Amino acid sequence: MSQWNAKAKNTGEISTTKLPVPPQVANQISRDLKTEMENAREHMKENRFDDALASFESVLNQNPEVVGAYIGIGNVHARRGNYDEALEYYAGAIHINKELPLPWMLSGTVYVNLGQPEKALERFQRALQLNPNLGDARLAISRLYLRMERYDEAKSSLDEALRQNPQMEAARLLRAKIYHHQGDIAAEMAELENVISRNSSNWIASTALGRLYLMQEKYDAALSLLNKAAEIKPDGALIHFEIGRSCFALGQYDLAVTALITASELNPDLDAPKIQLAQVYLAQEKLHEARKLLVNLSCGTRNLALIHRLLADVCLQQELYGDAIAEFQATLIHDPLLLEQHPELAAPVEIKDGDHAQALAYHAAFAKHASHFVLHDMSLEADVDQ
Repeated sequence: MSQWNAKAKNTGEISTTKLPVPPQVANQISRDLKTEMENAREHMKENRFDDALASFESVLNQNPEVVGAYIGIGNVHARRGNYDEALEYYAGAIHINKELPLPWMLSGTVYVNLGQPEKALERFQRALQLNPNLGDARLAISRLYLRMERYDEAKSSLDEALRQNPQMEAARLLRAKIYHHQGDIAAEMAELENVISRNSSNWIASTALGRLYLMQEKYDAALSLLNKAAEIKPDGALIHFEIGRSCFALGQYDLAVTALITASELNPDLDAPKIQLAQVYLAQEKLHEARKLLVNLSCGTRNLALIHRLLADVCLQQELYGDAIAEFQATLIHDPLLLEQHPELAAPVEIKDGDHAQALAYHAAFAKHASHFVLHDMSLEADVDQ
């Protein structure tokens, strides 16, 4: 922490004893500070954090009461993940001007990143006290209440935000998300349709509504919305993933392959598009391609039960019955809850009539629980952060 920040925080005061400054000198100092602040902000836009930090510190060396410089240095530290340092500088800004909502908001965001929702909530509520019309504070509070599963309070905060600004799309999208968590799909769809009717170019609403149509097996309607979303945001990996799912459900396998490869290229860290692509290859009887994908995915940590389940199907179609048995058994290892709920899935191990008969018995037993094996990839959700 810098000396000026320490003085602001620890002594509770900044000296106001100053020698008289000629007007022309004061004007020049003011212009220099303004230029330095503008330089710092440009550096931030370009992610040149060292340069931004140097410019903000230069401002504070000349005048330790510039609130914007404290906020700027705090932002540099926050962007770098140095959250304790960021909080120190936001505290410096608050010390100088306790009535400014921005540093309270920013420190709240840091506490969210630190996984301390109660402290974050206090900061956002303080910002709202300072400016009751601050819509961003109400949104931040609602997101925290949603995370805490305090749905009524989350909706109440959003209702007030929308009362102040009925055009706030982010509030409607967040309210749709709350309805989703409550299992009120009809209300969620109505909210998303409301957003789209007001702004047909809102790709987040189109994507979310398309996913709901997919869930309801309205594949044509889903594909129409998702294609529209892709036109607006062509770099959305989740959108292309959902397009691939829609095309697969409609039997449009070549289009599904194109969409899923695009999703994987846009975000190589996602497993879900690759798993779905393997399922398309299986449907196309491109067993070599499917197996190659799944073997690579089996080295990861997510969706392992589903991956081994699909590998079992590939091996079965390739008449590699011993390998198929091993994959079925690996599926159970990676999903102990499934075995606990359905112990009969282990029964085929008792079959002694050869690998072929045992593999078919496993396949028949697992086929009764096909709905259990679903994709789960939390990183997909970040693609449409509402």
